[in-house]
Amino acid sequence: MVFACTNIWLLDTTRISESHIGAAAETLSPEELARALRFHCEKDRTSYLMAHGLARLALAKVANCAAGEIEFEAEPNGRPYLVGPSPAVMLSFNLSHTKDCVGVAVSSSGPVGFDVEYVDRATDNSEIARDVFTEREIDALHALNIEERRHRFVQCKPALNKAP
Repeated sequence: MVFACTNIWLLDTTRISESHIGAAAETLSPEELARALRFHCEKDRTSYLMAHGLARLALAKVANCAAGEIEFEAEPNGRPYLVGPSPAVMLSFNLSHTKDCVGVAVSSSGPVGFDVEYVDRATDNSEIARDVFTEREIDALHALNIEERRHRFVQCKPALNKAP
């Protein structure tokens, strides 16, 4: 019997060293390395290297292969998908990064969406909420003050799922 699951890996980029960055770079393909080098800002380059290195390590762990064996191609919109090795092609993944954090989700049960967000970011989340929350959840958010709303928006809290 095969069990489907989704695994999530998160990495705090404030705790990485030059050796971590070098190790991540060693797992990437020549195309990924070339893209990383095109970033002018060191912080963006580091975030890219760590996100893609983490994705390769996570995928390799689930597929039971070496990180360097992972092969990607891109959809017309640029989103990468797996083409090799054979144990990996059945996996779906999504990577995300924000200030001080990169993350990857790997699923063996179909497409996976994943996003990490910086909580203190000054953003109006109402438009996103309309797309992803129920009316009851939106009402619960609007009952909170601005600071609580911003924090609650990015959390899975049972209180948002209870009737008012």
